Amino acid sequence: MTNIALSFPVAETWSWWLGGLVALFCLPRLLGIVYIPHTQVGVIEKIWSSKGSLREGQIIARNGEAGLQAKFLRGGIHFGLYPWQYRIHREPLVAVAEGKMAYVYARDGIPLEPIQTLGRTVDSNHFQDAIRFLEAQGQRGRQRAILREGVYAINLALFVIITEERIFSGPVRESADRYESWRTQLASMRAFDPVVIGAGGARLQAALAAQTRAKPAQRLPRPGKQRSSIPASIPLAWSASRTDRPSDRVKSSRPR
Repeated sequence: MTNIALSFPVAETWSWWLGGLVALFCLPRLLGIVYIPHTQVGVIEKIWSSKGSLREGQIIARNGEAGLQAKFLRGGIHFGLYPWQYRIHREPLVAVAEGKMAYVYARDGIPLEPIQTLGRTVDSNHFQDAIRFLEAQGQRGRQRAILREGVYAINLALFVIITEERIFSGPVRESADRYESWRTQLASMRAFDPVVIGAGGARLQAALAAQTRAKPAQRLPRPGKQRSSIPASIPLAWSASRTDRPSDRVKSSRPR
């Protein structure tokens, strides 16, 4: 009887500790407090809204409708996101390796014109401002603008980012086969390696042409400085076809 009597206070103590831990982790969320690590972004999904649902053809909500939101959360503590109204999807920051570039696909925006294969470039701070992209009449589909080396905070509900190492596709449930097919084709063309062009492009082309005719032991003079953020492989490697399926007949435009 003594052992039984002593066991009750111990069990009660453990229950208090357990309850305290549960309250510590759950109470902030119930109060609408959300913490996003500085290595991630938070994609907001609004479960219900007094403004109704999205219009037909829309994927991203811009005016507070129910659904995935154009506004997203950067690293830090955020308030007012109650669990009965909001679901938060934590996604990694987009990292593009040094000396590489990444390609962008937009899920929402105005449709491409019949003669277009790539969406026109709009000012959206390197795709980090989804609201500005949509308000500036950004187009859905594969984008002409690319991402250079660096780390970016991007709403992955709106944009899919294709790098040489991985595909950042966000919380949207869809088959990744299409994006993986694009990544494989681009990698086979070495299209993730920028080709530098610019004011000295003529000299660079002449030097490359001479190099193909030169003997192995012959050293060519280095071409002058030429810097540009426009990779020469985009028009062929990325705009392979009008449809969303890459074409098998596309050839790389890299100089040989």
